Amino acid sequence: MDKSKTTIILIAVGIIILGGAGYFLLKDTFVKSDSSKQEEETSDSEDASLKYDLGDTTVEVESGDEEWPNDIPSTIPEFKYGDIDSTAKVTNDYANSWTVICNNISEDAFEDYKTDLEDAGFSNISTLETSEGSMLTVSKEPFTMIVTYNPNEDTLGLSITQSLE
Repeated sequence: MDKSKTTIILIAVGIIILGGAGYFLLKDTFVKSDSSKQEEETSDSEDASLKYDLGDTTVEVESGDEEWPNDIPSTIPEFKYGDIDSTAKVTNDYANSWTVICNNISEDAFEDYKTDLEDAGFSNISTLETSEGSMLTVSKEPFTMIVTYNPNEDTLGLSITQSLE
């Protein structure tokens, strides 16, 4: 595997971790940031938002958003087999990355979405299935996606990376 694909996969896995951990860590905190200052406010709701500008990289996390991010390119099939719980986006000069965390997943959701990706022209790079869940890695230039499914928790995570090089 070449260096750029390895880098993309590592970024995607990091985004999955950020999205999942971000929800639990940030659900009671609202953080706003721009390049000159950072504010933190406590929220009484389950919804939380984080936006952080690191100069050449921007990180955005939304929990309780419940909507498919409108800036995900239409090349990516929308996930319609459960409820969207949180989303994250990381942008820089080299790639755009989105993470979508879903819950209340239907029993056939993983296979149905795998079919949606195949129908959209994505190629299967790898599939891993265990008693604890499933992971699918697919690609269609300039996108690489990782789909993880945990049937014990009825959760599914999508990590989408769009190379800008």
